[in-house]
Amino acid sequence: MKKVLAINSGSSSFKYKLFSFPS
Repeated sequence: MKKVLAINSGSSSFKYKLFSFPS
């Protein structure tokens, strides 16, 4: 399983979302 860390910029803060999916 692979883990990808996506960083999304919010209005005035950063939001981190961790997505896990089968490789």
